[in-house]
Amino acid sequence: MSRILREGTKVYAMDSLEDFGKYLVDKYGGKLIKHTSRIWIYEDKYGKRHALRIADESVTLEPKQYYKDYNCQDVIVGVRRSEDRCAKHNSGYPAFYVGQIDVAAIGQKKIVTVKDLKQFAVKA
Repeated sequence: MSRILREGTKVYAMDSLEDFGKYLVDKYGGKLIKHTSRIWIYEDKYGKRHALRIADESVTLEPKQYYKDYNCQDVIVGVRRSEDRCAKHNSGYPAFYVGQIDVAAIGQKKIVTVKDLKQFAVKA
């Protein structure tokens, strides 16, 4: 089942990092930079670069070499509620949460969950 995000009259697919990046570009401007099929960088309209991550329920962030290579200031994280959890709460489409998280220090990991991003909830 394809994941979608409805915002106003627009509908966005949310199945991949590329989809997530296209949503950010459409909503906030800027451009999307493809490093590999699994690594995408979002450059906002002010020239600030952000690594992109997307996952269901939680995502583990750790320092990556490409953050330095692209001069990424932080990581923009998209976390989707699982379809099972949304169905359990009768909410229809999976909820989607977005937030900017600082890059973890070298040798450390950060686990980001929906609870960490609730203040940035995007209605889905």
